[in-house]
Amino acid sequence: MRHLLLLPLLVACTGDPAPQAIGAALLCPEEECEPAQIDVVGPVVDLEVYDEPGDGPDVVDGALTVMPGYHGAWQRLQVEDEESGLLVEAWFLLPGAAPLAELDETVELAGASPEVMVGSVTLRDEDGALRAWVGEAESMRHPTDQDVAAWMEAPDGASFAEGEVAWSSRSRCGEWEHRDLVFDDGDEAHDLEYGSTAEVGALRLYHGGHTGTVDTTSSVTCDAGLGPAETVRAAALSADFVQ
Repeated sequence: MRHLLLLPLLVACTGDPAPQAIGAALLCPEEECEPAQIDVVGPVVDLEVYDEPGDGPDVVDGALTVMPGYHGAWQRLQVEDEESGLLVEAWFLLPGAAPLAELDETVELAGASPEVMVGSVTLRDEDGALRAWVGEAESMRHPTDQDVAAWMEAPDGASFAEGEVAWSSRSRCGEWEHRDLVFDDGDEAHDLEYGSTAEVGALRLYHGGHTGTVDTTSSVTCDAGLGPAETVRAAALSADFVQ
């Protein structure tokens, strides 16, 4: 079983841009499972859209969780796999998203945790069209080519690359850079400013933060000695589900 608890590394200082509050979680409420290997197709058997902001899902054993704990209006849906009967529950936090499904509608839910990716959660309709994707990575560099700073596994053949430095900060753990992202849909590269949303083709993109250390400073409260730290978070929502 995996038990991931991922928390934002830094809070932006006053006047600096803040990342979009995005999140997703994937878990099996009735039995043990490995969410990073889940790929189920079946009807939505339970659905709840929270109008009032809350703190999101509890982190439980077996949950693949991307940026939990952020305060916002979450959506929760349960899907029963039409072949195995496995019940899978997904949570999404995407500002401005309409309800992502309807009761009894057939959808596909998938989790992944490839290479340096911490994980991702993907929702599609029964024809395979993307509805929502949330991902987090520990690096922008491809695991087989560390010189290429242009990798974060994204849906449908798209990719993210690191953009320009938006702002810098310093803490007792060292100096940090906060960067824009570049989204490449396979035909064209699109700049995504730090903390912004952008409409690109049939998608709304969310910049959930790209923070990396320039250097580290020894401290009993820091992970100095483990090397530079980096966290990248992003999300994509079908334009058909933008309120």
